[in-house]
Amino acid sequence: MKQFPILLKREFWENRNTFVVLPCVTAGFMILLMIGVYLAVDIVGIKANIQIGGDEQHQEMSSDKTRVNEAFGYMFSRLASLPPEAREHTIYQILNGLAGPLLVILWAVVLFYLIGSLYEDRKDRSILFWKSMPVSDTSTVLSKLVSALIVVPAVYLVCVLFIQLVFLIVSSLAAFSQEASIWEVLWEPSNLLSRWFTLIAHLLFQVIWSLPLYGWVILVSAWASSVPLAWIIGAPIVFAVLERFISGDTRVSGWFTDHISPVAFAQDQELYLADLLPKLMSIDTLAGLLVGLSFVAVAVWLRSKGDEI
Repeated sequence: MKQFPILLKREFWENRNTFVVLPCVTAGFMILLMIGVYLAVDIVGIKANIQIGGDEQHQEMSSDKTRVNEAFGYMFSRLASLPPEAREHTIYQILNGLAGPLLVILWAVVLFYLIGSLYEDRKDRSILFWKSMPVSDTSTVLSKLVSALIVVPAVYLVCVLFIQLVFLIVSSLAAFSQEASIWEVLWEPSNLLSRWFTLIAHLLFQVIWSLPLYGWVILVSAWASSVPLAWIIGAPIVFAVLERFISGDTRVSGWFTDHISPVAFAQDQELYLADLLPKLMSIDTLAGLLVGLSFVAVAVWLRSKGDEI
């Protein structure tokens, strides 16, 4: 058990740029952009194309007569005029949009990290060193999975929460002179704590739902002697073609494709904890869990038999 935290630290030492630096830089850029727009008063004129609650209006703003914070004030007044449910949904869409870039980067980082997780050890022959150490192959494989699916998303999630918090603070400062209550218009309908817990729960559910994908990726990483990405993409395509040709159906390949898609983050609906439990206990999710764990078990076995490339 004492070895496992050290293995996790090893993954962070070796992948610090993508695990920590990249999300922090992305979050910092987005925060500087928000603050820069707010502070850009009397410097440049802007053309505001504002759409709140389905009502779109255009305003021409010149640097000598108006200020950028007037655009914030207009958006705030439009938001205050919406019914409570529409206001809550609008703020949800804004906060979800702010989280989008980091979640997309997270998905790419996790996949490409897992692709090279076991392959690179064999390619640079560091597998010989780790096999000489008293570290089990199971611990090695699990440390890479936990790093990719639990620890790294936690870092990205902290950055997402910080961006959303800064957005609400900046918006509050911009709307400070408005008559409507900032708490009632911005903070209360944002439901920050509730949405944060919901986002955490959905990220954990997504790990279970997409475990067949992650298990397959790390299996290929433990087996491929070259170009693992080609095997990860090519083998399922060949299987889908053969399945369609032999059985005239794509049920299995379609099932695997469904578990690749991040269904928990559909853009046309909000995230609710109440929707998770039935989905989590469904046969589809449990089958995906079993398939994913089977892939991981094969990856551990391949790791134990593997050697340098």
